[in-house]
Amino acid sequence: MIHNSGMYRIELTNEEIDELIILHRSCRKDQRKADRIKAILLLNDGYSSQEAAKILLLDDDTITTYKKGF
Repeated sequence: MIHNSGMYRIELTNEEIDELIILHRSCRKDQRKADRIKAILLLNDGYSSQEAAKILLLDDDTITTYKKGF
């Protein structure tokens, strides 16, 4: 994770992306865990926290919590 100007930016390696996709597939019954993984992948793709929240129908603060926890 890169800290830049008070904002957190996530940059994942291809290996980390693959690992998260596999993990996401294994947690179909745990929606919160799946949403967290999707949020991290969206942030890695350059979406803002607000955009990821809108896409996943979650609160901005939830995305920020996921980001800081990663």
